[in-house]
Amino acid sequence: MKISSKKNIDIIKTELLKFPFFLKHGFSFLEGNYTDLQTTGTFDKYAYIFINLKAKIKIKIIYKNNLQFKRDCFSVIIENDNGNYFFLSHYITYKQMHFNKDFFNLENYSGNFQQQFLSFLNFLDSIFQTKDLYEILIGKKWEAIPIDWHGYK
Repeated sequence: MKISSKKNIDIIKTELLKFPFFLKHGFSFLEGNYTDLQTTGTFDKYAYIFINLKAKIKIKIIYKNNLQFKRDCFSVIIENDNGNYFFLSHYITYKQMHFNKDFFNLENYSGNFQQQFLSFLNFLDSIFQTKDLYEILIGKKWEAIPIDWHGYK
């Protein structure tokens, strides 16, 4: 079953709405949308945006195709109330954290789709709980993280 199936998209939204980190820190669901970029030859994605008074967390679900993406994956973007943002994967690299960036790829988790997505959320929770990132998410501080455009800029 494709990550973009209606059933899987419903699972994603349901689990994100129950995500304990969001609930504990006042993040609420802002929007969910679907972007079909097949016509440009790139990818399709769903984005779910959660926001509190100090930060916006955008979780994008990107499914594989024959061009740019070789596997179903997640992209997480953290944005502050001034519009500055960074990709969580870049943050992990920049801060030299001991987290495996392969955990953004769905196929690195076992079980059915819901189990895989819950495992991804556990991974996110463990990163969100690190001191520096936690302080960013609650608006206590901000760090400018360089964006690696992989030659696309």
